Amino acid sequence: MLKAVCISCGTSKSAPWKTCTCCGFNPSTTRNNLIKSIYLSDGRYIGRKVEGTPDIQKELFIAQNILKSGQEIEYDEAKLLEIAKFANEFERVPPSAVWGAVFRSFAPGLAFLGIMLLLWLLLAMLNRFMK
Repeated sequence: MLKAVCISCGTSKSAPWKTCTCCGFNPSTTRNNLIKSIYLSDGRYIGRKVEGTPDIQKELFIAQNILKSGQEIEYDEAKLLEIAKFANEFERVPPSAVWGAVFRSFAPGLAFLGIMLLLWLLLAMLNRFMK
């Protein structure tokens, strides 16, 4: 399954932000290259499978063949702007917010384990005193 296409040579990649193993092109060097690389990946359609959406695998395969033949890809400027908007929103999320969400997700389970450990210790001490 095709995940991403190098915007320089058309080689398949596992992720849009990764350096191409064939030509060595690193899309992360400029924001515009990274946005175009995301455009030529299956990530552009994640969560958007709706009626009438083009088959992303077919579209990526066509783009791959165009790039491998040495031709240029015509990017949909509206889609590039949409991807850039989502990238901006993603970059605005501070790491502390991510760790806060992780903590809130695991806090109830950790609290439960802590309470169970305290009960076990209490019962162990009571058992020792009862002997």
